[in-house]
Amino acid sequence: VEVERFGADLDLMWDTYKIDYPAIAPRNSTFLNWRFAENPDLKYRLISARRNGACVGYTVLRLSEELELRSGIIVDLFAPRGDDTVISALIYFAERMFGQHLAFLECESSDQTVLSCLRDAGFRITTTARPVAICKDAGLRRHMASHRNDWYFTKADHDWDQIHLANTR
Repeated sequence: VEVERFGADLDLMWDTYKIDYPAIAPRNSTFLNWRFAENPDLKYRLISARRNGACVGYTVLRLSEELELRSGIIVDLFAPRGDDTVISALIYFAERMFGQHLAFLECESSDQTVLSCLRDAGFRITTTARPVAICKDAGLRRHMASHRNDWYFTKADHDWDQIHLANTR
């Protein structure tokens, strides 16, 4: 279901499943509402995945601005680790919502289950990015290095989600 803001049900889901990811930025309702619902520049659509009335995941979607190449963007997507049913349903929802009138639909993720579900949905890898963390604390640096394959990143975690002007030449 589409929601205007995320609430306590999302926080309950987040508190339950955040421990599955040893390296992840907060995704509670306070952060998500600040980042997306209250964003003054970009218009986001917030989608809550529900099972038996409970929140089991979410996605944040954005249709490109008029100055951009006509595209849909899955800005953020989160579900319990390995829950390909919820992840696939969120991807399918995005495809249905955006329809067939786009040049492309894009999504970035570091999570292997999300990447597998994207491949199953017909997405293909067009580029690869390597996250970098710089910190002074040696213990934290070792912790981050030991979990380098467990980092959870999407466009929500950095400035990837910016307006990219279409090439008009």
